[in-house]
Amino acid sequence: MSDLQLFLIFLVLWQAGHMLSAAILRRVLATPTARRLVPSPECRATLAADGPSYVISSVHALVVTARGIGHIRALALAPPLLQLHLPSTKTLPAVLAASGVAGPVGAPPSPIVATWLTAARSAVTTNCMLGAYLAFDLVHVLAAYPRLGKADTVAHHVAFLFCSAAAGALHLFPFMFGWLVIGEASTPMLNVRWALIKAGRGDGQGVVWASTVFAIIFFTTRFVIYGAGLLGLLRTVHQVVPWLGGWSRGGVFVVAIVAFVVAGWGLNMVWLRQIWQLARRGGRRKGSKDKGASDKAGADATEERIGGQAEGGAKRRPVVAKGGRSAVAAAVAAIDAQETAVAGRQGKRA
Repeated sequence: MSDLQLFLIFLVLWQAGHMLSAAILRRVLATPTARRLVPSPECRATLAADGPSYVISSVHALVVTARGIGHIRALALAPPLLQLHLPSTKTLPAVLAASGVAGPVGAPPSPIVATWLTAARSAVTTNCMLGAYLAFDLVHVLAAYPRLGKADTVAHHVAFLFCSAAAGALHLFPFMFGWLVIGEASTPMLNVRWALIKAGRGDGQGVVWASTVFAIIFFTTRFVIYGAGLLGLLRTVHQVVPWLGGWSRGGVFVVAIVAFVVAGWGLNMVWLRQIWQLARRGGRRKGSKDKGASDKAGADATEERIGGQAEGGAKRRPVVAKGGRSAVAAAVAAIDAQETAVAGRQGKRA
């Protein structure tokens, strides 16, 4: 099955999942229990309208994070060339020879080499899954524009769709993809936080826990692991360029993707500071004076989606990208930027 066919299959699956979760949410939110837990009709309407996208965002984040961990484990001890590139059948013998892991002439790859190649191919499949999710989510963002995301979210999705397509077409960076895509692990906590605020529970202990866990996971995956992976990548990335036709051919895409990865790490640092400030406040808005004001401020300030790539991202992130609800920290930053204005509106209404 070709990569394009995989992409289309995953695209259909994401949309089918969205439709199914929408139907389930409508039924659940119409029950007496839901009306008691979320008494506001406006809040229930928002959960019904936007909730399916957050459900799929969380499912996507959990799946690609689990697969990303598998890619890291399988490729951690592979030679740099196999971490950087999945060779074609034609170039495989030469790549194995250059990596010092070639067997006898005409013999099949050794079991450990076969494991590395299978893992690299699996990363390509995960990239198809991610690219399909970004395309699916971009359509929904545009259809509901600007409620679910504005120009920055659209630009993020388009940029990382390009990176995903370029890396996928050239079968680049399977190991890097692993440590980038696990940045999506923080997305479910951010989505839980969104749901609690939309349900009118923005001042509850659940938001405190969701915000704190989100910040810890974000720091671990997008600062520690991302930073360590980036250092290793910068030391070895030059080795793959000759196998792509030199700097003037495939090397151009290598430079572009690595530039996005470096920029993504820097952006993660900016976001991390804002997320840390949010976590120190227990996930609550500064300036809210009472529970009702805080809940309403949370509902207003999170009208745009909060989610990953990260995130993405991806980081967050080329071939990843941050994303889940892709502009993860960008949306969190938007929360902080809106806090003062929202608190002011609440004061006037009071």
